[in-house]
Amino acid sequence: MCHFVTVVLPAASVLERSLEIAAAHGAAFSPHRNPSMMKCFDREAQPFRATARHCDCGTVLGRRRRDSGPRTADESKLRRKGWSEAKIARWREQRHSADENRAARAHRNAESEPDWLGLLRGLRASGAASTIGLLLHLYSGDIYTEVVAVHDKRNIDLRLATLETLEGMEEDVLYTFA
Repeated sequence: MCHFVTVVLPAASVLERSLEIAAAHGAAFSPHRNPSMMKCFDREAQPFRATARHCDCGTVLGRRRRDSGPRTADESKLRRKGWSEAKIARWREQRHSADENRAARAHRNAESEPDWLGLLRGLRASGAASTIGLLLHLYSGDIYTEVVAVHDKRNIDLRLATLETLEGMEEDVLYTFA
């Protein structure tokens, strides 16, 4: 399971200039054609994967929501299911190891993460795009075939956008900055 960020530009965007600005801010746009996702956007929208990395795990986008979630397991449920203490201890160790691996991958990705605010402001200020959409989704399968549903759409005044705005993003919500 990995997070991926999709950047959505309007059809009238100046694509060559958008790609240059993306590169200047540490992003690498590549076309993203997931059929179920395309149904969530205007027909003329241009969705892009935002990174050349394997995934966007550890992204600042939505970080506050991920970090505030429950991180401890309810071991009493496992006991009620008949798990032995030895099996629970192994499960706890495996969970801890998986958490460490996830944190290491997130740290590596965060070091090369795009400057999101700079990218958004650069695209808008250049006139390359009148609006910029961001969608964060946690994929459990193939990014080109998984069914993705946008649950909500929110318009954000780019002049008021802050790092806290980006950290508070929800998954499967299309944020449009203008």
